[in-house]
Amino acid sequence: FLVGNRIKRRFTGSDLPRKRFGQLLSALLPLALPLLWFFLQLLSLLIATEAEWPHNLLTIVVNLLAVWIIIKTTSLLFSNTAWVRLIAVIAWSLAALNIMDLLGPIVELLDRLSFRFGKLHISLLTVLEGFLTLVLLLWGARSLSRFLEKRIRENSNLSPSIQVLFIKLSKAALFAASILLGLRFVGLDLTGFTIFTGAVGVGIGFGLQKIVSNLISGIILLLDKSIKPGDVITVGETYGWVNSLGARYTSLITQDGKEFLIPN
Repeated sequence: FLVGNRIKRRFTGSDLPRKRFGQLLSALLPLALPLLWFFLQLLSLLIATEAEWPHNLLTIVVNLLAVWIIIKTTSLLFSNTAWVRLIAVIAWSLAALNIMDLLGPIVELLDRLSFRFGKLHISLLTVLEGFLTLVLLLWGARSLSRFLEKRIRENSNLSPSIQVLFIKLSKAALFAASILLGLRFVGLDLTGFTIFTGAVGVGIGFGLQKIVSNLISGIILLLDKSIKPGDVITVGETYGWVNSLGARYTSLITQDGKEFLIPN
């Protein structure tokens, strides 16, 4: 309690949000006391286990503290209450199973419910772990893309069109990397996707010509800086302002307030 109060006094201040990672520290300050409590209880549990002392009460306290910290942290990170409730239900369920010594047998049962697809061993446990990993990776990619977008927007040396291009490319790269890492975690051999990518290439060549041409045209428009948000485009007697540049289309606002989505 004394150490937690010293940490709060050390990092509490009006200039903290302006420092690097200041907002994150401000959000985590309320967790200083439960985090210290959790680590001390965990240390006590490890000592009691090593010395073969009775530690049932310590096990319950450590599990409940871990759930409390997880729920408080997710409430700080997620603005969607549905996700917070789902994580809370999962955390409380895992803690209850661990307290009753049922978590290990249930994990073994989920691992036995499996089938083989060639050399790949897929169980219900693997599917659940892969799903949770993919959700966390996608959430991390989304958060990182927002951070990168903010930093790119603040860079005055980049033109608006180049900013849009960098933002689009960074989002696509982060989400693609998240999906590939999630599939890799499940145990899928990514080299086997070469046949799939070949089939996708054939499909793009025959059925998605207009979509792909719009995507490539959008990249060219962003690279050659021919138009940017705020420019006025005139066609005959009609004119409008470029509102935003998308990957497939450009948003144009006319003088009467109507928005037109023009394919790139």
